[in-house]
Amino acid sequence: TLARACADNGSYLSLPFVLQQMRLGWGRETGTAHYQWKNYLPDNLAAQILSREFRQQADMSEYGEHVLQRIYADNPFKTEVNKLCWLDFTTFLQSCVIPKVERNSMLWSLEARMPYLDNEMLDLAFVTSDNLKLKNNYITKDCLKRVIAAELPAQLTLNPRKQGFNPPLHLLFRDELSEWKRYWLGKMRASTLFNGTAEACLLDWEKNGWDLH
Repeated sequence: TLARACADNGSYLSLPFVLQQMRLGWGRETGTAHYQWKNYLPDNLAAQILSREFRQQADMSEYGEHVLQRIYADNPFKTEVNKLCWLDFTTFLQSCVIPKVERNSMLWSLEARMPYLDNEMLDLAFVTSDNLKLKNNYITKDCLKRVIAAELPAQLTLNPRKQGFNPPLHLLFRDELSEWKRYWLGKMRASTLFNGTAEACLLDWEKNGWDLH
């Protein structure tokens, strides 16, 4: 209700989306809460739109939350920050962030490098004290920002807000891509992945303020 009441200003992470994701992870074990923050389709909602046949055939232990819980529990680190870094490194980084750089740079014939994925840099990162990586439990990359700031001319300042590559799909689906959205929602009716109420469910969730783009 609170998320729906807040105006959506089209920002990178809108306030309704942030509140929605916080609600999903509130009070849950750390690994699960971290998963819910990055999960656009909660497992309980996915179960409402996936067909019975698909759910019976699929190994749900290899889906979503179960995978991240296992990686979080089995990782080789002791501190909470490093456990979460390792979780992102083995999942989100490899399945989302790196492919975006690779695909877009190759599409436009650009040579791109990811210097922070250098082996020595990673080794250093995982032995660096947590309070240098996360200051006051919310300021990220503190040591990196301080090192860079020391090398910049005095008249330049670091942008305090980091932003990823995500386009405002929730706004595009509402306006410019609304017909495209309806076309693909219609395609769901013939798919064996989804049940007969999937299209209506998605539209109803969207109407009620869930950002499930």
